[in-house]
Amino acid sequence: MDSICKKFIDDRPDFHNFKIIDYPMCYSDHEHAASYNELLYVLNGKVTLHLHPDLKFRAVPGDFLIVPAGMMHRDEFAVDKGLRILMLQFNWERKEYFEIVDNRVLANLSYMVRTEARRRLEFTLEQWESSANDGDDRSNAALQLHGILMLFYRDSQRHHTGAPPPRRNASGALNQVKYFMENNYAAPINLRQAAEKIGVSPSHLSRMFHREYGVGFNQYLLSLRLEAARQLLVESRLQITEIAARCGFGSCSYFIKQFRAHFGTTPKNYH
Repeated sequence: MDSICKKFIDDRPDFHNFKIIDYPMCYSDHEHAASYNELLYVLNGKVTLHLHPDLKFRAVPGDFLIVPAGMMHRDEFAVDKGLRILMLQFNWERKEYFEIVDNRVLANLSYMVRTEARRRLEFTLEQWESSANDGDDRSNAALQLHGILMLFYRDSQRHHTGAPPPRRNASGALNQVKYFMENNYAAPINLRQAAEKIGVSPSHLSRMFHREYGVGFNQYLLSLRLEAARQLLVESRLQITEIAARCGFGSCSYFIKQFRAHFGTTPKNYH
């Protein structure tokens, strides 16, 4: 473990707030800066984040953005269509983190990291909305936030090294399965094949997935395929039928149905 990574692991961020916000028009028209670091997850709408002085990052539903405290920025979006963001605000003394994990990194997250980070957000939001937001809830939210930030950091390092995930212990076994899924999601893979990769029974692997991620293997695989399809919609000019086939969907109609349920719109209207 490198010394920088150890510092990030040992020093957790100070969680401030967790909320869903419909952005006001002034955020699009004028530059502004926040008092806290902000991790943003786009729920609805499209936005171009303008960072001072001339950096621009486009984001659509399912994308992450990060804005360090005090950084001047503007959130350009179509006011008539609106912009809904899931926002986490936090303090963190590790300012060097934002020099390593910036919006370029977040724009190129692996499918698995994007999916896992979103799962953590959904889990945190569910707990946050059903609780009194007491000390324990804030501590849990901080723990999940720290986990997401570390996912982003490790993904940025893997991008440079090309190294696969570690292959030790239960967590390492799941990493092997996720690595297998990330590289084979377009094929008709299943729980049995994944279990054989790490030498456990399908039922045992299923329990591991539920315990670690709160969803089953098939739901996790579906989310992975949908994230891959979303990225192809944004970055390519492929037909929807071809995107469905490339991402492991047996039929285009099933792909459209699942995409709409997941992202709230059809693939045709997504971009």
